Amino acid sequence: TKVPGTLVRTPRVAEAALALECVVDSIIPFRNEAGDVSATMVVGKVVLIHVNKHVFDQEAGVIVPERIKTVSRLGGNTFSLQGDIFDLARPKVS
Repeated sequence: TKVPGTLVRTPRVAEAALALECVVDSIIPFRNEAGDVSATMVVGKVVLIHVNKHVFDQEAGVIVPERIKTVSRLGGNTFSLQGDIFDLARPKVS
């Protein structure tokens, strides 16, 4: 269901597990060896996050990753569905 954004003009999907409202921070063109723009990176600033109650553990105050059916774009036309979820300790930096 299409619903209006709260802080941005772009609508969002009400049933989505998570929805990010963003504004453009910068647009960075990438040029090939001929000097032509071959790709563009858009950097956004998240101004509001909507979290659907079915993915949020109210008691623990956290989003439960196993309740989200994520899709990842790997590049080109290649995508991936969520697989195994695991924790990996971050190295300590001194």
